[in-house]
Amino acid sequence: MSKFKPEKNTANRANDYYLERLEAETPLIYNDLLAGKFSSPAAAFRVAGLKKQRTRLQELKNAWTKGSNEERRDFLLWLRALAGGSSTTLGSPGAVTPPRTPPIATTPPTPPASTIPAMMVVLSDETKRRVRAILNARSIGAGEAMKEMGYKSLNGSLGMSLHRGSRVDAELARAVEAWLLANEP
Repeated sequence: MSKFKPEKNTANRANDYYLERLEAETPLIYNDLLAGKFSSPAAAFRVAGLKKQRTRLQELKNAWTKGSNEERRDFLLWLRALAGGSSTTLGSPGAVTPPRTPPIATTPPTPPASTIPAMMVVLSDETKRRVRAILNARSIGAGEAMKEMGYKSLNGSLGMSLHRGSRVDAELARAVEAWLLANEP
């Protein structure tokens, strides 16, 4: 029995187009599709040469655009770990960030490992000054800046760092660096 029934589908008109071409140009493959020899119409279209198989790069790009900000951050963290953790080779999404002078953050003496996550840093005074200047010039708060960096606007990490000198994770420090590059004249 056939897995596939060729009927007009208003939800997917692209398939209708390819089905008509498949029937007209390669009737043997069309009959095999009707007989259930293909797992899907797309498989028959590829065999007939009407459609090409997506490359892995195309699949990765498609998955990236459908991923949430959190999934993209997790993926970048995994990718950085895979590449040896160098922030100079992999920066913000779609950009390579060269090392800056002065540094974006400093790592103060670390308390016992059990009390604080390993990848926490303190934003440098120069970085905090630059961030405050942009926030003031644009009349926005730290929450809006966090939102622009792909974080939730209620995430208080940046504001706490600016006002109290709190530590931020290294990922946020890299996001701040990219945000500064995008927003400074």
